[in-house]
Amino acid sequence: MKVFLIVAVILLFTVVMCRKDEKPPEPKSTIEIEEENELKTAVAGAMTIKKNLKDPDSMKLSKVFITEPHGAVCYEYRARNSFGGMGMAKAAIAAGRDAMLTSEQKGFTALWNKECAGKYYREVTETVTRALAQMNK
Repeated sequence: MKVFLIVAVILLFTVVMCRKDEKPPEPKSTIEIEEENELKTAVAGAMTIKKNLKDPDSMKLSKVFITEPHGAVCYEYRARNSFGGMGMAKAAIAAGRDAMLTSEQKGFTALWNKECAGKYYREVTETVTRALAQMNK
């Protein structure tokens, strides 16, 4: 019984000492949280585009970027059309909104010119492509 108690105390002491060295994770900054949310929006938007295509498996993202400092998400992609050919298209999600417009919809050109064209941006094509691939597994 005494041996068991000594072993238990040593084990408890070891666990407590090991945990002392572990530092709690640093809280994320406001900028990191914003960037994470923008990236989630970019992935969700790509999923929406893919779901609405006639041939979802044919979608290839050419470029996905998030504009600075506003946070609009802009897409350039290719997908198989009704005739079997690969067509280019664009889509955009305005900063602070969940609604997306694609290049086939009314009002898209104005949105693209306002939110995407000629803006500074952070390219996230690879990250979004990897996220979509993970979701398809």
